[in-house]
Amino acid sequence: MIIFSKLHPFFVHFPVALLISGTIFEMYGKFQKEESVITAGRFNITFGFWCALVTIGVGILGVLGLEVEDRFRSFLSYHIGFALTTAALFAAALILDRKSTRLNSSHTDISRMPSSA
Repeated sequence: MIIFSKLHPFFVHFPVALLISGTIFEMYGKFQKEESVITAGRFNITFGFWCALVTIGVGILGVLGLEVEDRFRSFLSYHIGFALTTAALFAAALILDRKSTRLNSSHTDISRMPSSA
């Protein structure tokens, strides 16, 4: 299990970069009204979320293989809490985004309806 504790630092930076860049892309795309940038942002956030779950799993397996000294337990608890909170926030954002996308696509755009005149 010690291999997981050595792999975790290599894994952790990729999902963090995806989540941050995805958030920036989506905000920029909405501000500039560029749908392709919004789509790229959503992809990065979704892929980053799933990569974060893998990274959290590797981190948990790494912790199980370590003998943690008492003075590091507090830091480790905060580290795990931060990781789980980040994953939960992005999961909530993905769920809300998916629900809002479904609501927006289910409404009929009145301006596109054929006129009866």
